[in-house]
Amino acid sequence: MRAILCILFVLAALVYTHIQSAANGIQRSKQAYPLAGAGDYGIEMLRIPAGKFTMGSPNTEKDRGGDEVEHEVVLSEYYISKYEVTVGQFKMFIEDAGYNTDAEQKNDKQNWRHGSGGNLRDSTEFNHPVIN
Repeated sequence: MRAILCILFVLAALVYTHIQSAANGIQRSKQAYPLAGAGDYGIEMLRIPAGKFTMGSPNTEKDRGGDEVEHEVVLSEYYISKYEVTVGQFKMFIEDAGYNTDAEQKNDKQNWRHGSGGNLRDSTEFNHPVIN
């Protein structure tokens, strides 16, 4: 659940940053950036320019929580994959880097390697988006 909330927050921040950038006359780069190593996995990266946005809810919003106070968030320039990372791309990264995800460290068979039934994914799922 926490991962889903994090993903939703990042997506909301990206959308808001894009809207603010357009409003401020900042253009998003349309060309892919060859981030070191990303091309080895077939990942096309896009540059997202630095920007800022107001996060939180106005104090006039009904039922606003105490932790939702409006505040300015400043983001540095960053790069993001143009498309979702696939199971196959993530598998190549894991194998090359020797990386072990938190879910794998828990060894609960609820991770990118295993489907919802706990069985190892096969190559027919390598083009699916990676989830954890």
